[in-house]
Amino acid sequence: EARNSGVSDQADQQVIDEVLEAEYARLRAIDEHDFDAHDLLIADDLSYVHSDTGEYQDKPALIERLHNSPRSYKRRDLRVRLYDDIAVMTGEIDITIDAIPGASDEQHVFSRATQVWIHRDNRWQMIVFQATMIKERN
Repeated sequence: EARNSGVSDQADQQVIDEVLEAEYARLRAIDEHDFDAHDLLIADDLSYVHSDTGEYQDKPALIERLHNSPRSYKRRDLRVRLYDDIAVMTGEIDITIDAIPGASDEQHVFSRATQVWIHRDNRWQMIVFQATMIKERN
C-alpha cells in the first residue's frame, strides 16, 4: 500500500519533493546535454519504452538516442506515490524532438508517462519509464 495515499505526512512530502527534484534534474541534464549528470539519474538496469513507437531501450541505447536525437521535455500534473525505497510517478509529458537537417523535421509528442524510481546509492534513480501517446493531442 502506498505510504501517502491521500494524506502524506511531512517526512513523506520531503521524499516526494526529492523524487520530483530528481525528475527535474534529469530533464535539465537532457536539455543541457549534461550526460554525466543524466547518467547518475537513471539506473544501469533501466527499462525505457517510447510512447510514439513502443520501442524498448536499455540505458546504453537510450543514451545513444539522446546523443543522436536531441529533445526537450515539459512535465505537468506529476503525482508521486511512495513504497519504501520505490516511488511511482505519473503525469503528462510533452516531448519536442529537434529537427535533424536532411533527416527529419521537428516533432512534438504529447503523452502520459509512468515512471518507477528507486532509492539506491543514496540517490533516486529512474529504473522504468513507460509512456503512452494522448490520442486527441497528437
